[in-house]
Amino acid sequence: MAYVIKKGAGVWRPVRWDEATDGGGVEAQEISVKFRRVGLAEAEEINREAAAGSLAMSDLARRVVMDWDGPAGPDGVPLAFTPDNLAAMLDVPGFPAGLELAFWQMVGGVAETRTKNWPASPAGGPAAGEATADPTPGTPA
Repeated sequence: MAYVIKKGAGVWRPVRWDEATDGGGVEAQEISVKFRRVGLAEAEEINREAAAGSLAMSDLARRVVMDWDGPAGPDGVPLAFTPDNLAAMLDVPGFPAGLELAFWQMVGGVAETRTKNWPASPAGGPAAGEATADPTPGTPA
């Protein structure tokens, strides 16, 4: 069967980040974000701007985020996707990095890889335990 090029406007991806809690712990957070599809030329331009330091995270978000599902206000009511609410989410520690990672995974066609994560080391060093994902093809398991 032949591959059919799809030209849909956007792609939904999970955005995950870790947030510090009042008790000193860390709590995993996740929302779904709809990213605008970008082609190779635009992805390369975004990458060049980011590498040159001329692309703020807020500018990237405004360029590529189309919608979301998951954020809620203090009253538990879902927040509509608006420029003001996006700016508020970008102020949440950890969210911008999670958003950027999800965007580049969407561009690169990366599948979900956050299964079997290692527990954090109690000493604050590298994680220890079982592998976080299947080994890279061609490497021993």
